[in-house]
Amino acid sequence: MKTKLIDIEALTNALPAFVEQFVVNDSTPITPKPSEPVIQDPVVIGKLVGNGYGSLSILKGTGTIKIAPGTYNSITINNPKDCLVDATGVKLIGELSIGSADGISLSGLSVADYSGIPVNFNGLCRKVEFRDISFKNIGNYCMRNNYTGAWDFTDKTVLNDWSITDCVFENTGKAFISRSVFKSGVVTNLLRNFVFSGNTIKNCPWIGSAVEVQAVDGYSLKDNVIDNVNTENNEHNGIFLMTGHGEISGNRLTNHQGNLIRAWGVSFGPSAKMISIHNNTVYNSRKYGAFEWQVTPDLDAFIKANKGKFNYTNAEVYKNTAGKLATSKDWEGQMLDLYNTGGTLSYHGNVGFEMNTGKKMADMINNMSSVNIVANNNNRYYATQKQAVTDTVSFKSLVAGIGAQ
Repeated sequence: MKTKLIDIEALTNALPAFVEQFVVNDSTPITPKPSEPVIQDPVVIGKLVGNGYGSLSILKGTGTIKIAPGTYNSITINNPKDCLVDATGVKLIGELSIGSADGISLSGLSVADYSGIPVNFNGLCRKVEFRDISFKNIGNYCMRNNYTGAWDFTDKTVLNDWSITDCVFENTGKAFISRSVFKSGVVTNLLRNFVFSGNTIKNCPWIGSAVEVQAVDGYSLKDNVIDNVNTENNEHNGIFLMTGHGEISGNRLTNHQGNLIRAWGVSFGPSAKMISIHNNTVYNSRKYGAFEWQVTPDLDAFIKANKGKFNYTNAEVYKNTAGKLATSKDWEGQMLDLYNTGGTLSYHGNVGFEMNTGKKMADMINNMSSVNIVANNNNRYYATQKQAVTDTVSFKSLVAGIGAQ
């Protein structure tokens, strides 16, 4: 039997390279592959988290957090509390998931080119602020509140103080949706003090209702600009569909299909609250009037069955400008579509032009109700735009003191 001799010199020369495969130079950080999750635990205020790619999971969302700029597949923030997230320079091409929150403010994020729902709120979330975020080419809802808990008539089960401000939505589905159920004396997923303000929604051919909150105890929809939406949608929708009470003011809606708001009125508590619609501009709708106020039959039955816990709303519709409505002429195109509501209406100081109706134009109310109109004065309708407003850019009213200011 022959024995194979080992070349000792060759082995000695090869040994350093062999060993180097298993030695990490302490001065060189290990960078995970983009497909691997990046786990960060930012317990230090002001800490930079993330590697600029891959997936980021923030385990303890508290204090001030700066996400490293780059493109991420997904971001998870678990149960944030008093958390300020700076996402300037961050692009998300997947999902942002937020667990139950007690204070989160996020700004600077860009979300693009995603067919799913990019932002999901999972759990009971309070004090939520999303600011200066852009959504583009989103094939589904942009933001969804997934909570399903019932309101037990105390503050501890209310999702309070949400705001979405200064964001841009282009070629997307709904900007925000929060679903609720009214059944057997119980309402689920109640938001309180919801603000959607200073946002731009544009070039969304099938968006439907851009914001839909199915149970909201006080909302402010203010100074939003919506243009060129629902060009491929023939459903009867409102750009805002809100079940509750609140204020809608200073908004501009142009080149569209759908009411600016479908205000379905309910008050959470024994006293009747107010829906205030004022200082809005609505122009060039293919279908439907400027605003809608009603109580649906199911909601009406719920309120009647739970007197003392829920009530109707009153409304004031004033100093709005609307024109060139329902150009398809297959629906009423007036200032207000009014259904039964259980409350009273104050209606004054509105300016309209180039509207459509199957009957003679009167006060610009498409009245399908027995609502008690406690004030109906100083509303002006004109056959042409040039009689009502200076132009269709500024929409400055030619009638002193009335119309959107």
